[in-house]
Amino acid sequence: MAARMAVVALLVAACGGGGDPVPALEFGTQIFADPRLSNNPDNLYSCATCHEASATPDPTRIYPGHTLYDSAFRASWWGGFETDYLRAVNYCYLNFMSAPVELEPDEPKARALYEYLASISPGGPSPAKPLNFTRYVVSIPPGDPVRGEQVYATACTSCHGAIDTGEGRLSKDIPLLPAAIDALAKKIPGADRGTLLVEKVRHGQFWGVGGTSPPFSLDMMSNADLGALLAFLVR
Repeated sequence: MAARMAVVALLVAACGGGGDPVPALEFGTQIFADPRLSNNPDNLYSCATCHEASATPDPTRIYPGHTLYDSAFRASWWGGFETDYLRAVNYCYLNFMSAPVELEPDEPKARALYEYLASISPGGPSPAKPLNFTRYVVSIPPGDPVRGEQVYATACTSCHGAIDTGEGRLSKDIPLLPAAIDALAKKIPGADRGTLLVEKVRHGQFWGVGGTSPPFSLDMMSNADLGALLAFLVR
């Protein structure tokens, strides 16, 4: 997938199997927004859960990942740590979509997904996107809770739903906020609820407190917005 694949004429079965074959581009468009891209029936996430596919950012959303518009021909991915596009895709596929095995280059789903991503990458070679994570959690002062409510609405509700009730959440298996932070604090003696929230947001699943959550890098959510979210959620 590092180079453009000639798959315009490829026909593949529709997602979920059965039915008439569909062109690769159409199939790729479908599976971009379908959790069934992963072969794990418990997976809740699609590419569209964490990434936009538009050149114009949606002001009503804060995504954990950069837009995938113009992504197919970037110099690198994952902040420069990955130089092969399929390996970059597989990182999400295995870690966040909980797929049992990685996508192979000649697999119909992989080729169709690439066809779609290439179709929204009209500009040819494009620069890599920055991705800056905090290695260690640092104290972040609480900000404006009114802004925090806005941050929650734009960054959290698509998965967690409404605060306290979870109304509209992605699944009943997605934990309620802030109840999940309170429950976690009870399991870790002496843990500060604010620090746990910052940890959850900044490191996602990777330090054991974020469930299957993706991390929000400094590029996607500023410390100011995280501080505002802290003021809104940790009451």
